[in-house]
Amino acid sequence: MKKMTKNRKAVFGKHDLTKAYSLTDACNLVKEISTTKFDASVDLCIRLGVDPRKANQMIREPNRVKVGAISWDQIRTIAEDKLPDLNCFTIDSAMMMVAGTARSMGVNVKGGSAPKSK
Repeated sequence: MKKMTKNRKAVFGKHDLTKAYSLTDACNLVKEISTTKFDASVDLCIRLGVDPRKANQMIREPNRVKVGAISWDQIRTIAEDKLPDLNCFTIDSAMMMVAGTARSMGVNVKGGSAPKSK
């Protein structure tokens, strides 16, 4: 077995392996014990408590619970900012792309269909 370095001993002394940390506490702890000089990525594992072999436990309706609402004025603002990055040429098509992305994320789009540009 390899010898444990001073830095590794210090890291193991700062956290408890038997404790379940909240998300904010875990993020703060990762930032505190990180020894890299750059922003390191972190893998997140979530236990859903669902058996993948049993189809009756799976979520059947994605985006059933809506998380918020957005107006067409807000969509226009986002589309104007993101137009150079999107794969479209007009503000109307950019608005439709932003609205579709919002719907797929569970956000209601207020006002029905998109208003046409003047």
